[in-house]
Amino acid sequence: TGDIAFVIRTYTAEYHFLHRFLMSCEWFLPSEWPVIVVLDDDDVSRDHVALGHIPKWVTVVFEPEPDFLIDFTPKHRGYQRGMYSLFWADNYTSAAFVAVVDADCVIHTMGIEQLLFRKGKPIVWGTTQTPPFYACVNSSGLKWMGEFMSYLP
Repeated sequence: TGDIAFVIRTYTAEYHFLHRFLMSCEWFLPSEWPVIVVLDDDDVSRDHVALGHIPKWVTVVFEPEPDFLIDFTPKHRGYQRGMYSLFWADNYTSAAFVAVVDADCVIHTMGIEQLLFRKGKPIVWGTTQTPPFYACVNSSGLKWMGEFMSYLP
Protein backbone atom coordinates (compact mmCIF):
# COMPACT_ATOMS: atom_id res chain seq x y z
CA THR A 1 0.00 0.00 0.00
CA GLY A 2 1.01 3.62 -0.36
CA ASP A 3 2.34 5.79 2.44
CA ILE A 4 -0.56 8.25 2.72
CA ALA A 5 -2.46 10.22 5.33
CA PHE A 6 -5.90 11.80 4.91
CA VAL A 7 -6.13 15.35 6.29
CA ILE A 8 -9.49 17.04 6.74
CA ARG A 9 -9.58 20.74 7.67
CA THR A 10 -13.00 21.57 9.02
CA TYR A 11 -14.90 23.49 11.69
CA THR A 12 -17.85 22.83 13.99
CA ALA A 13 -20.58 23.81 11.50
CA GLU A 14 -19.49 20.91 9.28
CA TYR A 15 -19.58 18.18 11.94
CA HIS A 16 -22.69 16.63 10.39
CA PHE A 17 -20.65 16.09 7.18
CA LEU A 18 -17.56 14.97 9.07
CA HIS A 19 -19.41 12.13 10.78
CA ARG A 20 -20.39 10.61 7.42
CA PHE A 21 -16.90 11.01 6.02
CA LEU A 22 -15.26 9.36 9.03
CA MET A 23 -17.74 6.48 8.85
CA SER A 24 -16.80 5.94 5.19
CA CYS A 25 -13.09 5.99 6.12
CA GLU A 26 -13.72 3.30 8.70
CA TRP A 27 -15.49 1.15 6.11
CA PHE A 28 -13.27 1.64 3.06
CA LEU A 29 -9.76 2.85 3.99
CA PRO A 30 -6.98 0.55 5.14
CA SER A 31 -6.71 0.86 8.92
CA GLU A 32 -3.00 1.72 8.69
CA TRP A 33 -3.76 4.91 6.75
CA PRO A 34 -4.04 7.75 9.30
CA VAL A 35 -7.00 10.11 9.25
CA ILE A 36 -6.22 13.54 10.71
CA VAL A 37 -8.88 16.13 11.47
CA VAL A 38 -7.65 19.71 11.86
CA LEU A 39 -9.98 21.94 13.88
CA ASP A 40 -9.95 25.53 15.10
CA ASP A 41 -8.31 25.80 18.50
CA ASP A 42 -11.36 27.00 20.40
CA ASP A 43 -13.61 25.83 23.22
CA VAL A 44 -16.42 24.67 20.90
CA SER A 45 -14.10 22.35 18.95
CA ARG A 46 -12.50 21.01 22.12
CA ASP A 47 -15.96 20.34 23.60
CA HIS A 48 -17.00 18.32 20.54
CA VAL A 49 -13.89 16.15 20.84
CA ALA A 50 -14.30 15.77 24.61
CA LEU A 51 -17.92 14.66 24.10
CA GLY A 52 -16.76 11.86 21.80
CA HIS A 53 -18.07 13.30 18.52
CA ILE A 54 -14.85 12.23 16.80
CA PRO A 55 -13.80 8.56 17.01
CA LYS A 56 -10.69 7.68 19.01
CA TRP A 57 -8.90 6.22 15.94
CA VAL A 58 -8.84 9.70 14.36
CA THR A 59 -5.94 12.04 15.14
CA VAL A 60 -7.23 15.50 16.07
CA VAL A 61 -5.10 18.62 15.72
CA PHE A 62 -6.24 21.93 17.21
CA GLU A 63 -4.82 24.75 15.12
CA PRO A 64 -4.53 28.28 16.53
CA GLU A 65 -5.63 31.23 14.40
CA PRO A 66 -2.66 32.86 12.62
CA ASP A 67 -2.02 36.45 13.72
CA PHE A 68 -2.20 37.91 10.21
CA LEU A 69 -5.90 36.99 9.88
CA ILE A 70 -6.86 39.94 12.07
CA ASP A 71 -6.50 42.04 8.89
CA PHE A 72 -9.36 40.17 7.19
CA THR A 73 -13.00 41.08 7.66
CA PRO A 74 -14.84 38.68 9.97
CA LYS A 75 -17.02 37.59 7.03
CA HIS A 76 -14.00 36.12 5.19
CA ARG A 77 -11.76 35.21 8.11
CA GLY A 78 -13.00 31.62 8.51
CA TYR A 79 -12.57 30.80 4.83
CA GLN A 80 -9.10 32.38 4.73
CA ARG A 81 -8.16 30.50 7.89
CA GLY A 82 -9.16 27.20 6.33
CA MET A 83 -7.34 27.86 3.06
CA TYR A 84 -4.17 28.97 4.87
CA SER A 85 -4.34 25.87 7.03
CA LEU A 86 -4.19 23.59 3.98
CA PHE A 87 -0.68 24.84 3.24
CA TRP A 88 0.35 23.26 6.56
CA ALA A 89 -1.32 19.86 6.08
CA ASP A 90 1.97 18.05 5.60
CA ASN A 91 3.14 19.23 9.04
CA TYR A 92 0.61 16.97 10.75
CA THR A 93 1.94 13.69 9.35
CA SER A 94 5.15 11.97 8.36
CA ALA A 95 3.44 10.15 5.47
CA ALA A 96 5.03 10.53 2.05
CA PHE A 97 1.68 11.61 0.55
CA VAL A 98 -1.10 13.77 1.96
CA ALA A 99 -4.66 13.55 0.69
CA VAL A 100 -6.44 16.80 1.55
CA VAL A 101 -10.12 15.92 1.72
CA ASP A 102 -13.22 18.04 2.34
CA ALA A 103 -15.48 17.11 5.24
CA ASP A 104 -18.44 16.64 2.87
CA CYS A 105 -16.61 13.90 0.95
CA VAL A 106 -17.65 10.25 1.24
CA ILE A 107 -15.46 7.33 0.24
CA HIS A 108 -17.80 4.81 -1.33
CA THR A 109 -15.91 1.94 -2.88
CA MET A 110 -13.63 -0.93 -2.04
CA GLY A 111 -10.15 -1.01 -3.53
CA ILE A 112 -9.10 2.53 -2.65
CA GLU A 113 -5.47 1.34 -2.49
CA GLN A 114 -5.60 0.23 -6.15
CA LEU A 115 -7.32 3.46 -7.19
CA LEU A 116 -4.74 5.69 -5.50
CA PHE A 117 -1.49 3.73 -5.89
CA ARG A 118 0.21 1.51 -8.43
CA LYS A 119 3.45 -0.20 -7.34
CA GLY A 120 3.74 2.22 -4.42
CA LYS A 121 3.50 5.32 -6.63
CA PRO A 122 0.50 7.65 -6.54
CA ILE A 123 -2.00 7.81 -9.37
CA VAL A 124 -2.98 11.45 -9.86
CA TRP A 125 -6.18 12.45 -11.63
CA GLY A 126 -6.56 15.95 -13.00
CA THR A 127 -7.03 18.09 -16.06
CA THR A 128 -4.85 20.66 -17.79
CA GLN A 129 -7.73 22.79 -19.04
CA THR A 130 -8.28 26.35 -17.83
CA PRO A 131 -8.30 26.16 -14.03
CA PRO A 132 -11.19 27.64 -12.05
CA PHE A 133 -8.81 28.43 -9.18
CA TYR A 134 -6.03 30.01 -11.24
CA ALA A 135 -6.09 33.26 -9.24
CA CYS A 136 -5.25 31.37 -6.04
CA VAL A 137 -2.30 29.62 -7.66
CA ASN A 138 -1.11 32.77 -9.41
CA SER A 139 -1.28 34.90 -6.25
CA SER A 140 0.92 32.38 -4.42
CA GLY A 141 3.64 32.75 -7.05
CA LEU A 142 3.50 29.06 -7.92
CA LYS A 143 3.49 27.62 -11.42
CA TRP A 144 0.10 26.13 -12.36
CA MET A 145 0.47 22.43 -13.16
CA GLY A 146 -3.07 21.04 -13.36
CA GLU A 147 -6.51 21.20 -11.83
CA PHE A 148 -7.18 18.42 -9.36
CA MET A 149 -10.61 19.58 -8.15
CA SER A 150 -12.24 18.74 -11.43
CA TYR A 151 -14.46 15.87 -10.34
CA LEU A 152 -16.99 17.49 -8.05
CA PRO A 153 -20.55 16.18 -7.82
